Amino acid sequence: MSYVQSQTDKEDEALLRRLLTEEMSYKESNKIISHVFSNLIKWTYDDTVFHLTQVFNFTDEECNQLISQYNILSN
Repeated sequence: MSYVQSQTDKEDEALLRRLLTEEMSYKESNKIISHVFSNLIKWTYDDTVFHLTQVFNFTDEECNQLISQYNILSN
Protein backbone atom coordinates (compact mmCIF):
# COMPACT_ATOMS: atom_id res chain seq x y z
CA MET A 1 0.00 0.00 0.00
CA SER A 2 1.37 3.41 -0.93
CA TYR A 3 0.83 6.76 0.66
CA VAL A 4 -1.84 8.99 -0.90
CA GLN A 5 -1.02 12.69 -0.74
CA SER A 6 -3.45 15.02 0.97
CA GLN A 7 -4.20 18.40 -0.57
CA THR A 8 -1.88 20.00 1.98
CA ASP A 9 0.90 17.60 0.99
CA LYS A 10 0.45 18.57 -2.66
CA GLU A 11 0.61 22.26 -1.79
CA ASP A 12 3.72 21.76 0.33
CA GLU A 13 5.36 19.74 -2.45
CA ALA A 14 4.67 22.59 -4.89
CA LEU A 15 6.30 25.05 -2.48
CA LEU A 16 9.38 22.86 -2.13
CA ARG A 17 9.61 22.38 -5.90
CA ARG A 18 9.81 26.16 -6.22
CA LEU A 19 13.06 25.97 -4.26
CA LEU A 20 14.48 23.74 -6.99
CA THR A 21 13.22 25.79 -9.93
CA GLU A 22 13.16 29.46 -8.90
CA GLU A 23 15.67 31.90 -7.56
CA MET A 24 14.43 33.40 -4.33
CA SER A 25 15.80 35.28 -1.38
CA TYR A 26 17.03 33.58 1.77
CA LYS A 27 14.01 34.99 3.59
CA GLU A 28 11.56 33.50 1.07
CA SER A 29 13.24 30.10 0.99
CA ASN A 30 13.52 29.97 4.77
CA LYS A 31 9.81 30.77 5.06
CA ILE A 32 8.99 27.77 2.84
CA ILE A 33 11.30 25.43 4.77
CA SER A 34 9.90 26.61 8.12
CA HIS A 35 6.35 26.12 6.88
CA VAL A 36 6.86 22.61 5.50
CA PHE A 37 9.32 21.31 8.11
CA SER A 38 7.97 22.39 11.47
CA ASN A 39 10.56 23.12 14.12
CA LEU A 40 8.35 21.19 16.54
CA ILE A 41 9.85 18.03 15.03
CA LYS A 42 13.52 17.14 15.27
CA TRP A 43 14.22 16.37 11.59
CA THR A 44 16.94 13.75 11.24
CA TYR A 45 18.51 12.96 7.88
CA ASP A 46 16.55 9.70 7.59
CA ASP A 47 13.25 11.35 8.56
CA THR A 48 13.81 14.11 6.03
CA VAL A 49 14.73 11.75 3.21
CA PHE A 50 11.71 9.58 3.93
CA HIS A 51 9.38 12.59 4.03
CA LEU A 52 10.74 14.09 0.82
CA THR A 53 10.71 10.84 -1.15
CA GLN A 54 7.61 9.12 0.21
CA VAL A 55 5.27 12.01 1.05
CA PHE A 56 6.35 14.56 -1.55
CA ASN A 57 7.58 12.19 -4.30
CA PHE A 58 10.98 13.80 -4.78
CA THR A 59 13.72 11.81 -6.46
CA ASP A 60 16.88 10.96 -4.52
CA GLU A 61 18.74 13.63 -6.50
CA GLU A 62 16.13 16.30 -5.72
CA CYS A 63 16.12 15.22 -2.09
CA ASN A 64 19.90 15.53 -1.84
CA GLN A 65 19.77 18.95 -3.48
CA LEU A 66 17.18 20.25 -1.00
CA ILE A 67 19.03 18.87 2.02
CA SER A 68 22.38 20.26 0.91
CA GLN A 69 21.08 23.72 -0.06
CA TYR A 70 18.55 24.41 2.70
CA ASN A 71 18.51 24.20 6.47
CA ILE A 72 16.02 21.36 6.92
CA LEU A 73 17.83 19.08 9.36
CA SER A 74 17.66 19.80 13.07
CA ASN A 75 20.92 20.63 14.78
